[in-house]
Amino acid sequence: MLSVALLREVYTTTVDSRGGRCVRLQQGKSPIADFGVAKGMATTVKSHNKLAYLYSTEGTFVHGQDPNEHSWLYSKDINGHNTILDDGFFSLDFCCYTIGDPYSDSIGTSVPHSSAPACYLDPDMIRRVPKMNSLKKKFSVLVNKDLQRAVSSPETDWTSIYWFMDSMSGNKNPAVDNALAKFASTDCCKSMAKLIERRAYEAWPDTPGIYFEGSDPKDLPAEDNERREYMASGFGTLSRQKYSGRIQ
Repeated sequence: MLSVALLREVYTTTVDSRGGRCVRLQQGKSPIADFGVAKGMATTVKSHNKLAYLYSTEGTFVHGQDPNEHSWLYSKDINGHNTILDDGFFSLDFCCYTIGDPYSDSIGTSVPHSSAPACYLDPDMIRRVPKMNSLKKKFSVLVNKDLQRAVSSPETDWTSIYWFMDSMSGNKNPAVDNALAKFASTDCCKSMAKLIERRAYEAWPDTPGIYFEGSDPKDLPAEDNERREYMASGFGTLSRQKYSGRIQ
Protein backbone atom coordinates (compact mmCIF):
# COMPACT_ATOMS: atom_id res chain seq x y z
CA MET A 1 0.00 0.00 0.00
CA LEU A 2 2.89 2.31 -0.80
CA SER A 3 0.68 4.43 -3.07
CA VAL A 4 -1.79 5.15 -0.25
CA ALA A 5 1.08 6.18 2.02
CA LEU A 6 2.42 8.51 -0.67
CA LEU A 7 -0.99 10.13 -1.04
CA ARG A 8 -1.40 10.63 2.70
CA GLU A 9 2.10 11.78 3.64
CA VAL A 10 3.07 13.74 0.53
CA TYR A 11 -0.12 15.15 -1.00
CA THR A 12 -2.47 16.07 1.86
CA THR A 13 -0.62 19.18 3.07
CA THR A 14 0.69 22.35 1.46
CA VAL A 15 3.46 23.24 3.94
CA ASP A 16 5.95 21.10 5.82
CA SER A 17 6.67 21.06 9.56
CA ARG A 18 9.14 23.93 9.11
CA GLY A 19 6.63 26.11 7.28
CA GLY A 20 8.34 25.60 3.92
CA ARG A 21 6.98 24.32 0.66
CA CYS A 22 5.87 20.71 0.84
CA VAL A 23 7.65 17.81 -0.78
CA ARG A 24 6.20 16.58 -4.07
CA LEU A 25 7.25 13.67 -6.28
CA GLN A 26 9.06 14.25 -9.53
CA GLN A 27 10.79 12.25 -12.25
CA GLY A 28 14.05 14.03 -12.99
CA LYS A 29 12.94 17.67 -12.98
CA SER A 30 9.35 16.95 -14.07
CA PRO A 31 6.60 16.87 -11.41
CA ILE A 32 4.54 13.70 -11.18
CA ALA A 33 1.00 14.18 -12.48
CA ASP A 34 -0.40 10.78 -11.56
CA PHE A 35 0.49 7.54 -9.82
CA GLY A 36 -1.37 4.41 -8.87
CA VAL A 37 -1.76 0.72 -9.55
CA ALA A 38 -1.68 -0.88 -13.00
CA LYS A 39 -3.28 -4.26 -13.64
CA GLY A 40 -2.57 -6.63 -16.50
CA MET A 41 -0.63 -9.74 -17.49
CA ALA A 42 2.97 -10.83 -17.04
CA THR A 43 3.54 -11.81 -20.66
CA THR A 44 6.97 -13.47 -20.47
CA VAL A 45 6.05 -16.16 -17.94
CA LYS A 46 6.38 -19.76 -19.13
CA SER A 47 5.27 -22.93 -17.35
CA HIS A 48 8.69 -23.47 -15.76
CA ASN A 49 8.60 -19.96 -14.26
CA LYS A 50 5.47 -20.62 -12.23
CA LEU A 51 5.66 -21.72 -8.61
CA ALA A 52 3.54 -24.22 -6.72
CA TYR A 53 3.42 -24.79 -3.00
CA LEU A 54 3.30 -28.17 -1.29
CA TYR A 55 1.47 -28.67 1.99
CA SER A 56 3.56 -31.61 3.14
CA THR A 57 1.28 -32.63 6.02
CA GLU A 58 -1.71 -32.86 3.69
CA GLY A 59 0.09 -33.92 0.54
CA THR A 60 -1.62 -31.24 -1.53
CA PHE A 61 -0.41 -28.52 -3.90
CA VAL A 62 -1.67 -24.99 -4.47
CA HIS A 63 -0.87 -22.72 -7.38
CA GLY A 64 1.40 -19.75 -6.91
CA GLN A 65 0.93 -16.30 -8.39
CA ASP A 66 -1.21 -16.18 -11.54
CA PRO A 67 0.69 -14.31 -14.31
CA ASN A 68 -2.65 -13.38 -15.88
CA GLU A 69 -3.49 -11.40 -12.73
CA HIS A 70 -0.39 -9.24 -12.45
CA SER A 71 -0.15 -5.73 -11.03
CA TRP A 72 2.51 -3.08 -10.55
CA LEU A 73 2.89 0.56 -9.50
CA TYR A 74 3.07 3.26 -12.14
CA SER A 75 3.70 6.98 -12.22
CA LYS A 76 3.45 9.57 -15.00
CA ASP A 77 5.03 13.00 -15.06
CA ILE A 78 3.56 16.17 -16.57
CA ASN A 79 5.29 15.39 -19.89
CA GLY A 80 3.59 12.00 -20.15
CA HIS A 81 6.69 9.94 -19.32
CA ASN A 82 6.01 6.79 -17.30
CA THR A 83 7.91 4.89 -14.62
CA ILE A 84 7.23 1.38 -13.32
CA LEU A 85 7.91 -0.25 -9.96
CA ASP A 86 7.13 -3.96 -10.20
CA ASP A 87 7.49 -6.07 -7.07
CA GLY A 88 5.49 -9.04 -8.36
CA PHE A 89 7.94 -10.67 -10.78
CA PHE A 90 10.15 -12.24 -8.11
CA SER A 91 7.63 -15.01 -7.43
CA LEU A 92 7.46 -15.60 -11.18
CA ASP A 93 11.11 -16.65 -11.31
CA PHE A 94 12.51 -13.26 -12.31
CA CYS A 95 14.86 -12.48 -9.42
CA CYS A 96 15.46 -8.76 -9.84
CA TYR A 97 16.42 -6.74 -6.77
CA THR A 98 16.55 -3.03 -6.06
CA ILE A 99 19.45 -2.19 -3.75
CA GLY A 100 17.99 -0.67 -0.61
CA ASP A 101 20.98 0.37 1.47
CA PRO A 102 21.08 4.05 0.45
CA TYR A 103 17.42 4.39 1.40
CA SER A 104 17.11 2.35 4.60
CA ASP A 105 20.35 3.84 5.92
CA SER A 106 19.05 7.39 5.53
CA ILE A 107 15.72 6.58 7.16
CA GLY A 108 17.22 4.66 10.06
CA THR A 109 14.88 1.67 9.97
CA SER A 110 14.98 -0.77 12.86
CA VAL A 111 15.59 -3.64 10.43
CA PRO A 112 17.91 -2.59 7.55
CA HIS A 113 16.73 -3.59 4.10
CA SER A 114 19.83 -4.25 2.00
CA SER A 115 17.70 -5.07 -1.03
CA ALA A 116 14.09 -5.48 -2.08
CA PRO A 117 12.61 -7.87 -4.65
CA ALA A 118 11.43 -5.17 -7.03
CA CYS A 119 12.30 -3.88 -10.46
CA TYR A 120 12.30 -0.14 -11.16
CA LEU A 121 12.09 1.13 -14.74
CA ASP A 122 12.55 4.78 -15.62
CA PRO A 123 11.27 6.24 -18.93
CA ASP A 124 14.54 5.54 -20.76
CA MET A 125 14.60 1.91 -19.66
CA ILE A 126 10.95 1.46 -20.61
CA ARG A 127 11.86 2.56 -24.15
CA ARG A 128 14.95 0.32 -24.37
CA VAL A 129 13.93 -3.00 -22.84
CA PRO A 130 11.38 -5.51 -24.15
CA LYS A 131 7.95 -5.31 -22.58
CA MET A 132 7.35 -7.94 -19.93
CA ASN A 133 3.75 -7.11 -19.14
CA SER A 134 0.55 -6.16 -20.89
CA LEU A 135 -1.65 -3.43 -19.42
CA LYS A 136 -5.38 -3.97 -18.97
CA LYS A 137 -6.38 -1.10 -16.69
CA LYS A 138 -4.96 1.62 -14.46
CA PHE A 139 -6.32 2.60 -11.06
CA SER A 140 -5.17 6.10 -10.17
CA VAL A 141 -4.46 6.85 -6.54
CA LEU A 142 -3.27 10.46 -6.79
CA VAL A 143 -6.36 11.83 -8.56
CA ASN A 144 -8.90 9.55 -6.87
CA LYS A 145 -11.25 11.89 -4.98
CA ASP A 146 -12.54 9.17 -2.64
CA LEU A 147 -9.02 8.21 -1.59
CA GLN A 148 -8.06 11.86 -1.16
CA ARG A 149 -10.93 12.31 1.27
CA ALA A 150 -10.15 8.99 2.99
CA VAL A 151 -6.57 9.96 3.89
CA SER A 152 -7.09 13.68 4.52
CA SER A 153 -9.04 13.32 7.75
CA PRO A 154 -7.25 12.80 11.12
CA GLU A 155 -8.69 9.27 11.23
CA THR A 156 -8.13 7.40 7.98
CA ASP A 157 -11.33 6.18 6.33
CA TRP A 158 -10.31 2.56 5.79
CA THR A 159 -13.71 1.62 4.38
CA SER A 160 -13.01 3.75 1.29
CA ILE A 161 -9.57 2.20 0.93
CA TYR A 162 -11.03 -1.30 1.16
CA TRP A 163 -13.59 -0.35 -1.49
CA PHE A 164 -10.74 0.78 -3.75
CA MET A 165 -9.03 -2.57 -3.23
CA ASP A 166 -12.27 -4.39 -4.10
CA SER A 167 -12.60 -2.38 -7.30
CA MET A 168 -9.10 -3.39 -8.37
CA SER A 169 -9.58 -7.09 -7.68
CA GLY A 170 -13.15 -7.21 -8.98
CA ASN A 171 -14.20 -9.08 -5.84
CA LYS A 172 -14.91 -8.51 -2.18
CA ASN A 173 -11.55 -8.97 -0.50
CA PRO A 174 -11.37 -11.17 2.62
CA ALA A 175 -10.91 -9.59 6.02
CA VAL A 176 -7.34 -10.87 6.29
CA ASP A 177 -6.35 -8.97 3.11
CA ASN A 178 -7.87 -5.78 4.50
CA ALA A 179 -6.01 -6.25 7.78
CA LEU A 180 -2.70 -6.77 5.98
CA ALA A 181 -3.31 -3.71 3.82
CA LYS A 182 -4.04 -1.58 6.89
CA PHE A 183 -0.90 -2.79 8.66
CA ALA A 184 1.31 -2.25 5.59
CA SER A 185 -0.13 1.20 4.87
CA THR A 186 0.29 2.34 8.45
CA ASP A 187 3.89 1.12 8.51
CA CYS A 188 4.65 2.87 5.19
CA CYS A 189 3.13 6.10 6.47
CA LYS A 190 5.35 6.07 9.56
CA SER A 191 8.51 5.48 7.52
CA MET A 192 7.55 8.11 4.95
CA ALA A 193 6.74 10.73 7.56
CA LYS A 194 10.14 10.08 9.14
CA LEU A 195 12.09 10.42 5.89
CA ILE A 196 10.22 13.60 4.91
CA GLU A 197 10.87 15.18 8.30
CA ARG A 198 14.58 14.33 8.02
CA ARG A 199 14.69 15.19 4.29
CA ALA A 200 16.47 11.87 3.88
CA TYR A 201 15.69 11.85 0.16
CA GLU A 202 18.29 14.57 -0.40
CA ALA A 203 21.02 11.94 0.13
CA TRP A 204 19.51 9.36 -2.21
CA PRO A 205 21.16 8.41 -5.53
CA ASP A 206 19.57 9.74 -8.73
CA THR A 207 18.86 6.23 -10.00
CA PRO A 208 18.20 3.09 -7.92
CA GLY A 209 20.78 0.35 -8.20
CA ILE A 210 19.61 -3.10 -9.30
CA TYR A 211 20.97 -6.59 -9.67
CA PHE A 212 19.80 -10.06 -10.64
CA GLU A 213 20.31 -12.90 -8.23
CA GLY A 214 22.54 -15.58 -9.73
CA SER A 215 21.40 -14.82 -13.27
CA ASP A 216 23.35 -14.11 -16.42
CA PRO A 217 21.36 -13.54 -19.64
CA LYS A 218 23.29 -16.20 -21.55
CA ASP A 219 22.44 -18.80 -18.89
CA LEU A 220 18.67 -18.52 -19.33
CA PRO A 221 16.92 -21.27 -21.33
CA ALA A 222 15.98 -20.61 -24.96
CA GLU A 223 12.29 -20.29 -24.15
CA ASP A 224 13.10 -17.31 -21.90
CA ASN A 225 14.22 -15.23 -24.85
CA GLU A 226 12.26 -12.11 -23.82
CA ARG A 227 13.81 -12.16 -20.37
CA ARG A 228 17.28 -12.64 -21.82
CA GLU A 229 16.78 -9.61 -24.08
CA TYR A 230 15.39 -7.62 -21.17
CA MET A 231 18.42 -8.25 -19.00
CA ALA A 232 20.99 -7.86 -21.76
CA SER A 233 19.61 -4.74 -23.45
CA GLY A 234 18.47 -3.01 -20.29
CA PHE A 235 21.23 -3.62 -17.84
CA GLY A 236 24.10 -5.44 -19.50
CA THR A 237 25.44 -8.71 -18.12
CA LEU A 238 24.56 -8.64 -14.44
CA SER A 239 24.91 -11.41 -11.92
CA ARG A 240 26.09 -10.99 -8.35
CA GLN A 241 27.92 -7.70 -8.89
CA LYS A 242 25.64 -6.41 -6.17
CA TYR A 243 27.51 -3.40 -4.94
CA SER A 244 29.78 -2.58 -7.86
CA GLY A 245 29.51 0.91 -9.24
CA ARG A 246 28.57 -0.49 -12.63
CA ILE A 247 25.04 -1.45 -11.59
CA GLN A 248 23.42 1.95 -11.38
